[in-house]
Amino acid sequence: MGFFLQIHRSIFDSSFYGELAEIPRSRKIFYVVHLLIFASIVAGIAHTYYAMDTKRGIAAPIQEAFSGIEIIDGVLSAHCQIPYAVSPENVATLISRVDAPFAFELDAVPLVWVDTAYSPKKGDIYPRIILSAKEIMVYNSASWFFAIPYAEAFRGIHRFSFTVPFINNYLHRKILSLAANFLFLEGIQCGFLILSSIGILALAPFIFRIERSLTFFYFLSIACFAVTPVPVGFMLMAVSGTSFPVGGGLLFLISAVVMFRALKGMKTMTSKQNPEDRRP
Repeated sequence: MGFFLQIHRSIFDSSFYGELAEIPRSRKIFYVVHLLIFASIVAGIAHTYYAMDTKRGIAAPIQEAFSGIEIIDGVLSAHCQIPYAVSPENVATLISRVDAPFAFELDAVPLVWVDTAYSPKKGDIYPRIILSAKEIMVYNSASWFFAIPYAEAFRGIHRFSFTVPFINNYLHRKILSLAANFLFLEGIQCGFLILSSIGILALAPFIFRIERSLTFFYFLSIACFAVTPVPVGFMLMAVSGTSFPVGGGLLFLISAVVMFRALKGMKTMTSKQNPEDRRP
C-alpha cells in the first residue's frame, strides 16, 4: 500500500485498522518516520518561502524592531538613543514568522533590549535577548546565558544594515542555510508533537481498557496511524501561513477522534469475524 494511500485510509477508513495485524512492526515504525520527514520538509520549505516573502517575510519586522542600528566590522553602531527595549508586538510578529504555525501569548515572548553596556541586575525579566556592543547575548536567567559575536553571526559582511532591501538580499544569499535551519526546527517541533501524541493516544485506552489481555503495544500500533492528523494539520498550517493559539491541541483532538473510531471499527470487525462471541 502506498504512503499517501495509508495517510488517507488512516484518517477516513476505520476498516484500515483491522488490517494492522498483517503489517510488520518495522513498517509501522517506517510510516511514522516517513510521516515526520515528509511533514518537516513541507513545513520547512513553506516557512522558508514565507520568511523571504516581500509582504509576509521577516525583513519588515526586523527593520521595524532594529531601525537605527547597524553592525559595522562586528561592532554595533547606533544612530538612535540607546538603551531601548524592542516593542513586544514586534518581537511576537518576528517570532511568529520564524518559528512555528502555532501562536503564543505576548507575555511569553522574550524581552529584546539594545544596550551596549548591559549587565544583569535584580528585577530583570527573563528570557531576555541583549544586543550589546559586540555580541548578541541570550539570557535564560541572570546566571545562565550564551553569546553569539556579531563577527561570527555576520561573517564576511563589513556592514549589516537593518533595512528591508539589505535583509532580503542577505536572505537570498543564505537561502540554503535558512532552509536547513527551518527544516531542523520544524523536524524538532513536529517530532515532539507526533511522539507525544502517539504516547497519549496509546496510553489512555490502555489504562481504561476493558479487555485486560490487550497489551500496550496493541494500542501503540494503532496510535502510530491514528496520529496522522497531527503532522497533516501541521503541514497545512505551515503551507497556509496561518497560526492558531490552540493548534496543537486541536490536531490532537482530531487524532483522538480517529483513534476512537479505529478502536470501535476493530471491535466491530472482530465481532463479525467471531459471531459466537456476541451477547444476546
